[in-house]
Amino acid sequence: MARLFIYTLGTSIANRCPSLRELQKENSPWDASITDKMKQFERELKDNLESIAHKKFDLEKSSAEITVLTKAKITASDRVVLLATDTYLGKKCSEALEHLLRKQFNVSDVKTCRIEGLQVHSEARLLKEGLANFINATRGLIEAVGEYGTEIFLCPNGGFKGVVPFLTILGMRYHCKVLYTFELAESLIVLPSLPFTLDTTLYRRAERALKVLNEAIEQPEEVYLRNID
Repeated sequence: MARLFIYTLGTSIANRCPSLRELQKENSPWDASITDKMKQFERELKDNLESIAHKKFDLEKSSAEITVLTKAKITASDRVVLLATDTYLGKKCSEALEHLLRKQFNVSDVKTCRIEGLQVHSEARLLKEGLANFINATRGLIEAVGEYGTEIFLCPNGGFKGVVPFLTILGMRYHCKVLYTFELAESLIVLPSLPFTLDTTLYRRAERALKVLNEAIEQPEEVYLRNID
């Protein structure tokens, strides 16, 4: 059976880059103008990838994302989608991981999905835009392939920890397995979906409120409750 791995993307692939910490503080946007500091980071990241290619570092431990995929025994026939933060670092780290997956694992079907608004320096933008786009993008990926019998794995090992509950709930909703590993763990932990069902009677009472909430993402509790019949 074909497999699709959907990943939250972090910056662990760049942990050996000295420039990483300073760039994390700056939180530059996805399409930021390239500075000298960014050029230095890109050189460091390129050197890091070359070191991995020449086996100077352990491939399995090169990033949180690669650790999980190695333990999952990824093959050339698998697909990988990287859910990237809406930042310069999200863009560059996704490019680096795409390169590794193609060169080291022969995975040709790998792509990056930029999640606009998914960043942590603007709370308002994260809540009103980033989380909604994250949920909608993940749902779209799952629903697009679900009918073809593809086995889907959700992998929240990298990226912002705040999105882990959302990805886990989506795994429960769509009965996808969630893959996780800890730094000192030898094996891959597979979190199964919970056997829950939707009470349509209760849903119909709250349908209008849920539609409004879906559009607004957040709202005062009293506003939400007023929309329940």
